[in-house]
Formats: sequence, C-alpha cells, structure tokens
Amino acid sequence: MNLFENLLISIQRDITTFSRSSPIPEKFLKLKHELETQFAQPVRLKQLAARVGLSVPHFCFEFKRHFGVSAIDYVIQLRLHQASFLLKNRNRTVADIAAEVGYEDLYYFSKLYKKYYGYSPRSIRKL
Repeated sequence: MNLFENLLISIQRDITTFSRSSPIPEKFLKLKHELETQFAQPVRLKQLAARVGLSVPHFCFEFKRHFGVSAIDYVIQLRLHQASFLLKNRNRTVADIAAEVGYEDLYYFSKLYKKYYGYSPRSIRKL
C-alpha cells in the first residue's frame, strides 16, 4: 500500500512540475472565466479563437492542452452541471431550465443530459 501511495505522490509531483513549466496564458484564463460566467450564451469556435488571436484548429489544440478538455465540451459540462442544480427545483419545467442554460431545443438538451449523466433530466425528478 505504501508503494502505491509513493507512486501517486511521485506522479503528482511530475504533473505539478510539468504544469509549472508551461503556465496557462492569461488570455486563456480570461476566456475560461468568461465561459464560466456566460455559459448560456451561444458559443462559436471561430469567435473564441479570435478572442485569443489564434486560428480555430490552433485554438482547439491549445485549449485542450491547457485545460484537458475541448472548449465545446467544457461549455457543455458547465451547462449540464448548472442544469443538474436547477433540476432540483421541481417548480420549474425542464424546458425552462434547458433554455436558461443555453439550449432552445429540449430534445437536444435531454439527449446531451442523458449522454453525460446516464439518465434523462425528467427522471431526476423521480429520485
């Protein structure tokens, strides 16, 4: 057990050292913060790339390199996390919650929610 713990500590040190050697540029941190606060707004890769001054393919590569997930998947995760919180309020409809987190198409929202969480947004209300 001790060897396993030491291995994990060693891996953590390596990861920390690697992340320090390649700091995340301020423009990416600012963009990430904006995505976190405005996740319900429409997202276009071309616009995000322009905001950090990169081409779309280069932006996608750099965003994933810095944050471990694509920009679009990051926004989806933010939206679905907020939706999970909002779904606890049974006085609101699933359609209203979907629209609030940025999805006008209820079917698409439900499909994404089920893909990420394994159950539909309506079924969470039955728990």
